[in-house]
Amino acid sequence: MIHSIYDPDVPTRQVHEAVGMETSWSPEQLCILNDYAWWLDEWARGERPTGPRMVIEAVAGSGKTTVLKEMLEITRKICPEHRVMASAFNRHIAKELMKELKIAMKKGLNAEILGSSNTVNAGGYMLLKKESEKRRVSMRMEGSRPKYRALCRQVWAEWLGDLGKKLEYEGGRDWHLINVIAEELDMPLSPRKVWYRVARDLESVVSVLQDCGFNPTDNEGEDRESILELVRKNAKSRNLEGSSFYAFPYTMNPVDMVREVLIRGRDMAFEREICLEDPDDAVVPRPTWDKPDNNFINEGRYDTGLFPLRRWGHKSDEIADNTQLNWRPESHVHNYATMSFSDQIWLPSVLNLRLNRYQFAFIDEIQDLSVTKGNLYRSLLVDDGTETVVLVGDTRQGIMGWAGADRQAVKKNAEASNCISYPMTYSWRGSSEVVRSANYAMLEATDQARKLWPTHPFPRFSDHQSPDLESWPVGIEQETIDPRDLVAKIQAIRAENPDATQAIVSRLNGSIGPIAKMLVKKGIPITTPDSSEMLKSIKWVLTAYKSNEYAWQTLAKQRLDEAIKRAGGDKKAAEMDDLYVKAMDEIDLARSLIQMYPKQGISNFKIPEFNKWVKNDLFRDSGNPVHLTSVHRYKGAEADYVYVLRSIAHEDAVKEIFLLDHLMHKSPQTAQEELCILYVASTRARIQNIIVRVAR
Repeated sequence: MIHSIYDPDVPTRQVHEAVGMETSWSPEQLCILNDYAWWLDEWARGERPTGPRMVIEAVAGSGKTTVLKEMLEITRKICPEHRVMASAFNRHIAKELMKELKIAMKKGLNAEILGSSNTVNAGGYMLLKKESEKRRVSMRMEGSRPKYRALCRQVWAEWLGDLGKKLEYEGGRDWHLINVIAEELDMPLSPRKVWYRVARDLESVVSVLQDCGFNPTDNEGEDRESILELVRKNAKSRNLEGSSFYAFPYTMNPVDMVREVLIRGRDMAFEREICLEDPDDAVVPRPTWDKPDNNFINEGRYDTGLFPLRRWGHKSDEIADNTQLNWRPESHVHNYATMSFSDQIWLPSVLNLRLNRYQFAFIDEIQDLSVTKGNLYRSLLVDDGTETVVLVGDTRQGIMGWAGADRQAVKKNAEASNCISYPMTYSWRGSSEVVRSANYAMLEATDQARKLWPTHPFPRFSDHQSPDLESWPVGIEQETIDPRDLVAKIQAIRAENPDATQAIVSRLNGSIGPIAKMLVKKGIPITTPDSSEMLKSIKWVLTAYKSNEYAWQTLAKQRLDEAIKRAGGDKKAAEMDDLYVKAMDEIDLARSLIQMYPKQGISNFKIPEFNKWVKNDLFRDSGNPVHLTSVHRYKGAEADYVYVLRSIAHEDAVKEIFLLDHLMHKSPQTAQEELCILYVASTRARIQNIIVRVAR
């Protein structure tokens, strides 16, 4: 008899005939599969009102993919005729689920793959496509011009236009409001720079509100309160603290602007274009390329003023288009509605769109869901209340708060679907020594976090355990080495076992560069999961290097000066500033990569050629390369030996890589995310964790 949870009156059950017993299931796994089979069987026979509603809280390496695969097989045996989806928002995980769906479909399961990616986002596309057809318009996705960037600039330009009319001001540099914002942000008194800064910050706030599922109403007062509360709650985790949103003399000005952006984005979503309501009065910066004419004496590059569009006469449309004020499709086909990628997630929620299609939903990685992402997967299901929902996630692996994930996502989505919780605490990935290493690291890190935030309920990382089997591999005890010994250790493992996989995992991208130099110098092949994302993050540094070979010093000093201004002159606080830490990380990475580039000197430096060299020559997937990766890019992956890069020597100091001090002190939520990042890094190894730390 097997332990059972879903019916309190039945504590144990026989193994259902649909559960495949060829696999040696753990007691936790067998409980999940058996309850799923019996619950589903009872629903199919009309004895229960809904299919199974389960949330599986699975530690890293617990075999969730194997369990989901068996659940698909049980579904095929009991209810093969109903539509099934198995998806995630993470592309890597969605791709893995796609493979299992294809196998099940060949066996006769009525499963469907969402779009070409199988991500839940593709389900949002399906909803918008259906609504477009209902409204008799065609649909396409945005190109190089992001929709909400255009709408934020549009609303900001119109708002300034209304202000200019009230002041009877024809434009220039003498905008009192702009000067106040610049002073509050410690920016140079450049109206052009302030204009673009405000537009960017409005876009960031709009993104936060969309992730939170905010839907504007007819009650402006209540909307204002809701917006301010959501911004307050997300300010630290989404880096809004230094935003120009707070720099306006009257706080409700930017609040009303983001509200208007969302109203236009929602109410005009299926329009072919969303253009300026008052193109003559909208106020924009003068472009640097604008030449002197009858309206302007000086060249645009010397004129940083803001002017109403009417000042350009017949060129006003060109200026508006150059400033990206209007949301127009790139195609000239008239009957097209162009959607943004954020529309795929937000619009179905605020427009209450329903697909009414899937009887079964298996959703993985739910700890990374925002409010609107949770709403989205539910909108794809049948709407008669009978659906089967299986959610899989782990609060201990919640590392996407910076991207809008709700830190209570597991709990909230389980409650929304009335799910019963099932634990999976045995890790089938790592040896006993890897589990011991991870538990020790997390015990130490959690103690550190609790000293800072004693009342915060941090996740129970100690639930992570090895299978209770005599035959389970012991592995190799954790080893701690100095970064100077890293190359020798890698070489020793490659010599002893040429087929063993090795990965170096870092919290910061900037630390990857120096390590890459060390390995390349010794002829050790390296690779990385996503070089394109890495190159995108350092593009601004590469651009600066093209014109100044000493960009490392000038950029670093410039970013520190900016951080000191934001910190009110406090250098110590400035060095813990999020934007400064991120910028220095990107500068360090770019510098290391350029120093390895064969074509030295800025006269030979071309960014496209450099990017090609990084992708094709530096990071090559051949010769059993060592994986160099950030934690976020290695989630879901594993290797025999994993080097957790805890600290490195940096200039004349020791640079800590994990448990970043400024984020540990920032809030209990950001401290929790730092713990989760360390947990993910510590649970990637199969044989041994090797801690890389500067010897003190």
